[in-house]
Amino acid sequence: MNILITGKPGAGKTTLVKKISQELGNVAGGFYTEEIRSKGKRVGFKVNALDGTTAVLAHVEAKSDYRFSKYAVLKEGFERIALPALEKALSESKVIIIDEIGPMELFSDNFKTLILEIFDGSRVVIATIKHKCTPFIEDLKKRKDVKLFNLSKENFDSIHQDIMKLFNI
Repeated sequence: MNILITGKPGAGKTTLVKKISQELGNVAGGFYTEEIRSKGKRVGFKVNALDGTTAVLAHVEAKSDYRFSKYAVLKEGFERIALPALEKALSESKVIIIDEIGPMELFSDNFKTLILEIFDGSRVVIATIKHKCTPFIEDLKKRKDVKLFNLSKENFDSIHQDIMKLFNI
């Protein structure tokens, strides 16, 4: 079963997957991203594996050939954390958390290849995607084995309950 969670910025996608992964405990593996803030402003993003390892994904002051909006995307740091976390989850976890499959993460061809392998596998996948999609993400959304949830602040609790019911929790 592959679950995709979409929604506008600020809807709570990362909050939801973090909550679900905490409730599932040791059966979940993978990663989530979160903002880096300085003086109240977002200056970047970091990638956090569920095992606690972390790296900067993108930053306004970093240097990189990969750019998204005002951010330099640090593909190597992302791959150093996210790829091993996903490979470990694929072999050891019942549930794979991926937050997120977005334009910055998709600079990594290795990530795209691994995502397809994960979605084709037997593990339960809970992944977040941006509201605005790339062709790669559109293809994921069209898969017959994908259940899509459109998250908002108003339906956060009901979607959380719907997803947890899928696990009989």
